[in-house]
Amino acid sequence: MKNRSIDKTSINYHEELRDYLNSGVTAVSSLIIDSSGNRQTFILGTEDAISQNPIDENTLFDIASVTKLFTATVILRLMEEGKIDIFQRVGEFLGNFKDSKVEIIDLLTHRVKFDLMLSEYRAKFPNDFKGKLIDITAPAERINNIDYHNLGYVYLGFIIERVTGQSLDQVFQNFFREFGLNKTTTGAQTASFSLVASENYLGRLKKGITQDESAELLGGIAGNAGIFSTANDLAKFAEMWLKQNILTIETQDKVFKNYGGINSQSIGWWGRTYSGNTSDQGIYCHPGFSGCLIAINRGNGKAGVLLSNRTYFSRENKEHRRIFDSMIEELK
Repeated sequence: MKNRSIDKTSINYHEELRDYLNSGVTAVSSLIIDSSGNRQTFILGTEDAISQNPIDENTLFDIASVTKLFTATVILRLMEEGKIDIFQRVGEFLGNFKDSKVEIIDLLTHRVKFDLMLSEYRAKFPNDFKGKLIDITAPAERINNIDYHNLGYVYLGFIIERVTGQSLDQVFQNFFREFGLNKTTTGAQTASFSLVASENYLGRLKKGITQDESAELLGGIAGNAGIFSTANDLAKFAEMWLKQNILTIETQDKVFKNYGGINSQSIGWWGRTYSGNTSDQGIYCHPGFSGCLIAINRGNGKAGVLLSNRTYFSRENKEHRRIFDSMIEELK
């Protein structure tokens, strides 16, 4: 791919990223690609504040909830293979949904309200976390708005394992290799990679350990979190969506509808940022709790990735939201 000269807008964006690096993160990696393959790149910082090892384009970040896009993609590919129907009831795969009308598409679009705190289950049942989750009585039916919750995607991970007969880690590893995402892995297999620490909390450095506590208890990977990747690999993943190399046109027509009403929500992808809806401009994205964002503009073919460890010093750091908006502006 060609390197593009950086125009005034790009310079401003890069300056904002430098400011962001000084706002409570140790590492930032961003990549924006246009429809011709021209690239803007920004890589700066260290893996953590202790080792001071500089990052490069091969350093992996914990992408947190961006994992949900991979989960949704695997579910949709299983649909295309005729192994699943997204309009099937979840109860056909998971026993705790047997009396529920909730369908797979409802989990994919966050239209299920779970009145529980995963943190409480983790605290009470650290040794049988999965067992307790599959014992929870599911809601009787979907809701008509969005209730963004990790548990729905945890259940989608369980469904993938049930349908494929493989661990979620193995399914994802096969997916990464099939599509040449050679610098992408799960929290179950991080030993051979250079990694950014997601946080240093109460003396525990989370580096190569899935930051999401639920995914950690489930073996380092779950349907909601646990993938580690680079800006290059995530940009490649985004381009596959834009070029329709990953799913058929018919499937993508199902994906990029608004299932969320006021808060634009597609299958997997958000049609919004924290500042408001973006789908009316053709822009879809997904954030990650660790300070990551992947976004595509289906109208002009641009794709963007922002990776950071905004939680390194404090989970209360909200500076990433400003940078998210700046990156979205770059895609217009």
